[in-house]
Amino acid sequence: DLSAVIAEAIAEPSVPDGRLISGAEARSEEWELDDCVSVASDEALERCAYGSADADREVWLVGDSQAVTWAPGFREALGDDTRLQLLGLSMCPFTSGAGLDSIEHYRETCEGHNNWVVDLAAEGRPDVVVISYGAWWVGDGYEHLGDDVGMDLGRGSSEYVRALTELGIQVVWLDSVPPTRDLDECMEASTSSEAGRYCETPFGAERQQRVDELAEVMGESGATVVPTTAWF
Repeated sequence: DLSAVIAEAIAEPSVPDGRLISGAEARSEEWELDDCVSVASDEALERCAYGSADADREVWLVGDSQAVTWAPGFREALGDDTRLQLLGLSMCPFTSGAGLDSIEHYRETCEGHNNWVVDLAAEGRPDVVVISYGAWWVGDGYEHLGDDVGMDLGRGSSEYVRALTELGIQVVWLDSVPPTRDLDECMEASTSSEAGRYCETPFGAERQQRVDELAEVMGESGATVVPTTAWF
């Protein structure tokens, strides 16, 4: 089953293949070709929907630019019989209030976009809304934000989760890929010892606290929480 496949994949981390590409050239079709990192207009809505318009099921993927990185996997897993709608906005986690204080100049834009998504959901009634965003604003360089970043993000997101679940929509919280070191250096590592030096990134207690707090609040607000940290 899926859990067995994941367990096998992470049991023995392998040295990356130095021939792989990274950076802009490695970005997904949804990101690079279809320009779906930010979906904030009716035109983008149509462009960034995948699968048949007559599909039996509709899944929305919302959050910041990191949400788009899940799109290829979702499209492959869901198939053409599910319509996948991308509805993220770059630099805008799907939260409100104090969770956006670290990017204050984006606060009005992000809250406006997120409220628009909820309004669209009230009209379109998708089967599932998947929330995913980065906002790893903890640890070095973020000390001024305090120790409750995860809780603040979660509280702001919980308002949207409750609004969506009250519409009868299933909501899933899928945490994003943790921050890593420079991937080009990692790709060039040719031995296990070099991979350890160039590919490993300390996770840290602050990031774990953010993960735990977000998962707790999301779960309490009615979202299905998918723990992803161990995948990486």
